[in-house]
Amino acid sequence: MKRQNDINDTATLSPEQITDLFEHVVTVTANKRQESDFCPPLEAVEYTVFDGPDYLSVWLLDGWPVAAAAPLDGFFRHLEVQP
Repeated sequence: MKRQNDINDTATLSPEQITDLFEHVVTVTANKRQESDFCPPLEAVEYTVFDGPDYLSVWLLDGWPVAAAAPLDGFFRHLEVQP
């Protein structure tokens, strides 16, 4: 899994875009059962926005959001990814 500051990753997202993508994943997965193990796809790129002592992360795979987390709150969601 790459982080947003990896040398090979040239795309950047604003804090507002990261928050919007986080909210999208949360909305889409609202009524879906989640696995107890949280593991975004290895090829996904993590984008993080900091908000005071907390932070939100969203993972993109080929430009599409596939997972979101608020780790300090113990909140993790993921979308089904087709192989």
